[in-house]
Parts: sequence; C-alpha cells; structure tokens
Amino acid sequence: MALKILTVDDSKTIRMIVKKAFRPYDCVLHEGENGVEGLAVASREKPDLIVLDITMPIMSGIEMLEKLKSESSLQDIPVIMLTAESGKENVMQIVKMGVTDYMVKPFKGEQLIERVEKILTLETKREKETDEDTAKKYFSLEEDIQFLALPGKITRPISM
Repeated sequence: MALKILTVDDSKTIRMIVKKAFRPYDCVLHEGENGVEGLAVASREKPDLIVLDITMPIMSGIEMLEKLKSESSLQDIPVIMLTAESGKENVMQIVKMGVTDYMVKPFKGEQLIERVEKILTLETKREKETDEDTAKKYFSLEEDIQFLALPGKITRPISM
C-alpha cells in the first residue's frame, strides 16, 4: 500500500520540493497551504507522515501541531517540522510539543527522504520488537504453565 504523505506549507516552492523528492517512491502526496487546510486533510486522509512548516498564515504549524497532538486519531502521526529559524528556543518548543524531527530551510529533497526513511524504519522496528516481546512472554508463560501441570510439580496451593 502506498505511503500517504501530507505536506503543509504556505510556500508553493517548498510543496513542489517535497513532491519532487517523493516522486520516485510509492507515495500519495496530499497538500495544504496553512494549518487549517492541513488539519482538514490530516483528519480526512490519516497520512503516514506530515511535513509541516512552522510559519504560515491563518493557522501556524505550531497551532496545527498542538491540535494534532490533542486528537486521539491523529496524535501518533510522525511530524517533521520545517523552519527558517534554527534558534534553540524554537527547536526546544517544537520538541517539547512532540514533533518527530525538524529541518531548517533551505533543504534538499534528498535530506528530507533520509529523515523520512529514519523515522519510518524506527517505527517499523519498534512495532516488530513489540510483537517479538509479546511472543516471547506468551511462550515463556506457556512453558511455565506446562511445567506446573506436570504431576507432582505443585507441592502447595498457589496463593494470589
């Protein structure tokens, strides 16, 4: 299934850079020019990743990020924020809000692809580890139950 990417930026140029970067990949790209449009598209499409500019008219990227994180159906979507400012305060604010990663403008499409690959790989690995951990716990518990079910293995009542 194609990866769904939402890019929200008031700059048509930035949206075109993002679109061009993902062209070789199996992706469906959705766009928004501001936070209001971006939030509407995110609610409707449930993208796998959002590339979000900080400074936009109508609703800023920070406001959109706040709303995303407050919606249970959208809060787990990874977000890469784009900023023209690399100031520590700006970066700290968005990190505290739960942004997955950030990039300083200008950037190259290849840099964005590298960031996206790291994020999606990490998520896949985390999901895989969780499944493996669950399986290990299940089989370990099953072995314990089988051992306890052997005749003569329980010498006293098990209390809770």
